[in-house]
Amino acid sequence: MIVMLDFDGVLHPSEVFRSPDGMTIENGPPGATLFMWSGVLEQVLRLFPGVRIVLSTSWVNVFGYEKAKASLPLGLQERVIGATYDHGLDGNLDPGWTQRYRYEQIVRYANRNVLTNWLAIDDSLWGWPKDQLQRVVATHGERGLSEVGWMRAG
Repeated sequence: MIVMLDFDGVLHPSEVFRSPDGMTIENGPPGATLFMWSGVLEQVLRLFPGVRIVLSTSWVNVFGYEKAKASLPLGLQERVIGATYDHGLDGNLDPGWTQRYRYEQIVRYANRNVLTNWLAIDDSLWGWPKDQLQRVVATHGERGLSEVGWMRAG
């Protein structure tokens, strides 16, 4: 099983912005921190040691794969095997990539890597066909994977 993992709105509140001091959460709950709900995912995945993670977060586009991966706690980092962001043979991001819906990015990655057993965890359902909603665990952007904030979309 592969989990296509978004960060913003999943592992911490969705209102995250880049500032001179690094990444900052704006409009989050008092005391909100980056990756504040990553422990919830780590705990669930302990029950499934074979699950691997593919990053489907814009953090890969902004910071690069290695830095995005390194942002995660070690227990999640060890499961990461790739990212959906498409860097061509020349190493440059496909200019239309960020214009695609997350679903399109994920499906393109899954098809390229001949994956059939995957699901996504994301706070946005934009672009997800109704017949594919069983493949996404939808989170609320402000609550992410907090104990009461996530549900299966399909």
